[in-house]
Amino acid sequence: MIFMWTDTPPQSGGTFLAADSIAHQARIFARHPEGLQCGAPREGQRPEMDEATTAYAREHGAGSVIELCNDFHELLGDAGDVALVHPWMLHRASGEAWTE
Repeated sequence: MIFMWTDTPPQSGGTFLAADSIAHQARIFARHPEGLQCGAPREGQRPEMDEATTAYAREHGAGSVIELCNDFHELLGDAGDVALVHPWMLHRASGEAWTE
């Protein structure tokens, strides 16, 4: 859930969503049914999420998953609105560049 604490008109720094990122994330998770962990893995633990996403992106000719995405939207709304967003959808503030 994304809570809108203030009115968020266009180009005001609202959350930027990569709508087509869900399919990429689903493919990554399907390759790792054992799960992925955030942060450096210890011996015998699950693979690291960063390593899995980087490997997937490189297989598809990109440096990161976000470079594979083309369907971007700025989340707009009024104070008090709540947006329900898929948990695998990549997102960040719209005023920031998509960089690693």
